[in-house]
Amino acid sequence: MKFVWAVLAVILLAIILHPPDFERPTTVANPQPSATAFHPNARAKSLSAAPGAIVCPNFASVRLVFSLYASHWEDAMQDAVTHGQATVLRGASAPAPDPALYGCSLLKPGTGVYVENTDAFTTGIPIVSARLPDGSTIRGVTLPGMLDKL
Repeated sequence: MKFVWAVLAVILLAIILHPPDFERPTTVANPQPSATAFHPNARAKSLSAAPGAIVCPNFASVRLVFSLYASHWEDAMQDAVTHGQATVLRGASAPAPDPALYGCSLLKPGTGVYVENTDAFTTGIPIVSARLPDGSTIRGVTLPGMLDKL
């Protein structure tokens, strides 16, 4: 168990010392589809500890935010099982991540998305566009398991 905590501490230290560089251009090179041409071919869904589909400008950010949700969930479950006593061993629980801090968005389950590379449902990294409730459109990548094909 000490090994797991040591690994988590090293990962946290690495993130603190080398935060993601959001000034780099997005890994998706194609322009956004026009707002009038938005026709969803998939739906967002939650996966594991993430409460919805995580959409980021690059895959490294998707993986980071997903792992932060997993850490938050793990701490919450430890607290529930030990009635809060786990904090004595590890300290305060990991907070729920804010995807916007990493240039990402969290889509509610059931949100319509357009997957540009439909082969990504089985292989590769899906490049998606989604219309948010405020009418704006986002574009980025997500995990294949966070999508249900229509």
